[in-house]
Amino acid sequence: TDGVPACKDLHSQAMCGETHLQHVRDAMECLSTHETSLSPGVFSLITTSVPRTPAADVGALSISDILTQDYCLNWPILSEYFKDVVAERKDYSAGARKCGALAAKVYHQVSQVEPSRLQDVLEQNLSWTPAPKTLSECIGLLGTDNPLRIHISLLIASAVLERALGDVYLTVSKAAQCPSLLRDLLATEELEMTFGPTAMYLLRCLIGPPSGLNLR
Repeated sequence: TDGVPACKDLHSQAMCGETHLQHVRDAMECLSTHETSLSPGVFSLITTSVPRTPAADVGALSISDILTQDYCLNWPILSEYFKDVVAERKDYSAGARKCGALAAKVYHQVSQVEPSRLQDVLEQNLSWTPAPKTLSECIGLLGTDNPLRIHISLLIASAVLERALGDVYLTVSKAAQCPSLLRDLLATEELEMTFGPTAMYLLRCLIGPPSGLNLR
């Protein structure tokens, strides 16, 4: 696994993006032909939310609408994009399809950026977390066509994010302890007041309760 080179130029970065999409397509083919332990609901979410091409349909939104110049999500625009599903707490099917289309377009864009550049730009926005250096290293793992490194990045980043959200909850609520389950933490009023309903909906859809995509 250590022998896989990172993408060094625009051509190879674009190839990395296409390689990741091929991994997605291969995984979807595997899901359709093999028995899994996924519940019917989650199986349906995964198979209906993942776009097959980088040019995913996100309505009239361009990548400049979705991402700021420092590669952060443009929350006012996304609040409008998700406004019809953001109040949902049980059925994430519509939100998962929106997330899939959005993620494909964002990934197609950032896969063309040198990982070290992404690290430099995004690290300044990670200082509120307990391990900004670790998250920066997770970003660096994305610059490879090895899917194992993508999985490792997701697992580590999710753990750091959970700790960071717990710290925010404790700071805002003044409670003695935060909810022990991530799904309960993501449902707290304190976090919704701090980060806004759209950001919290996205987190619930992506890494929250088992009824969502639950990417971890």
